[in-house]
Amino acid sequence: MYYDRQSLMIGTTAALTGLCFGIGTGVLLAPHSGARTRRQLKHFTEDIVDDTKEAIEDVIDRGKRLLAVSNMLSLLVWMSPPTARDISLAHQWPKPLSSLIECLCLSGKPAPL
Repeated sequence: MYYDRQSLMIGTTAALTGLCFGIGTGVLLAPHSGARTRRQLKHFTEDIVDDTKEAIEDVIDRGKRLLAVSNMLSLLVWMSPPTARDISLAHQWPKPLSSLIECLCLSGKPAPL
């Protein structure tokens, strides 16, 4: 128990001594004044925020364009003429859905239910 306290005291003293030496060295070797450094940090963080906003807006724009292209492709597939396979698959569905799919494929108009 005594050695645990002694080890804790030695470790704490060493950490505080290292912290003091680090702060002292930083103050002595700092390339700029505190105000100038804070200004630089402020501009640096503002640049990062602006770059992040631009990147997010770019991703959103790309997503919107991708969605528009996807919707156009879906519309083109929907408007394409039906194949024999489309009509044969329609007969595998339950009767109300089957007749609806068949009418949509053949005439482009909704089927009466």
